[in-house]
Amino acid sequence: MRQVVQGVGERIAHYFDRLWEADETRQTRLVFIGHDLDHTRIRTRLAAAELH
Repeated sequence: MRQVVQGVGERIAHYFDRLWEADETRQTRLVFIGHDLDHTRIRTRLAAAELH
């Protein structure tokens, strides 16, 4: 099943929302919503996390 994880500040919620469709590409997608986000810092930290 697909899992949704949402975080706001210190609060994090997660749940399974539905089964994957048979022809659906299974992928991870991150969406950041905010004001004046530091895109470079976010990308750098995510790239560093991939190495661990």
